[in-house]
Amino acid sequence: QASKFEGLDTSARLVYQIIEKSGNMGIWTKDVRTQSNIQQLALNKIFKSLEGRRLIKPTKSVTAKAKKLYMLYDLQPAKELTG
Repeated sequence: QASKFEGLDTSARLVYQIIEKSGNMGIWTKDVRTQSNIQQLALNKIFKSLEGRRLIKPTKSVTAKAKKLYMLYDLQPAKELTG
C-alpha cells in the first residue's frame, strides 16, 4: 500500500483520497477541485501522475459525456454511469 504513494506529495494524496471516497460512482474533476482547493493546472498534473501510476482512471458518464469522471483504477464503474 505505502509503495504506491511513494514520491507523491500531500496534494496528490489528498486528491487520491477524495477520489477514493467517491467509490464506483466516480467524481467530476470540478468536484475534486472544489473539495481540494487546488488550481486546475496543478490538478491536471496530479491527475496525470496518478493515472501514470495506475491509481486512478478517467471515465465518461452516459448522462454527461463532456465531463470527465475519475475513480480508483481497480473499480468497475457503476451501472448508472455506463448505462
